[in-house]
Amino acid sequence: MKLEPGKFYKHESGRSIAVVGEVTTWKWGPMLVIEETDDTGHSISCVEADSADTKGQWIEIGVEEWKREFGILEA
Repeated sequence: MKLEPGKFYKHESGRSIAVVGEVTTWKWGPMLVIEETDDTGHSISCVEADSADTKGQWIEIGVEEWKREFGILEA
């Protein structure tokens, strides 16, 4: 399963991400912009879109679950 813009995922280790969008860089080509949250904080990163295969380590979650993980929505 490929990660897709506009969707939310949780890793088997507990990290949660939102795939914010896709951009094209001059050097790397298509990249996914990822917003991540876990117990240590929050970050924005990117990953090559062609290599963003979840390999069974990520499951899709809803926006409400991601917001709870991020502390935006009360449990």
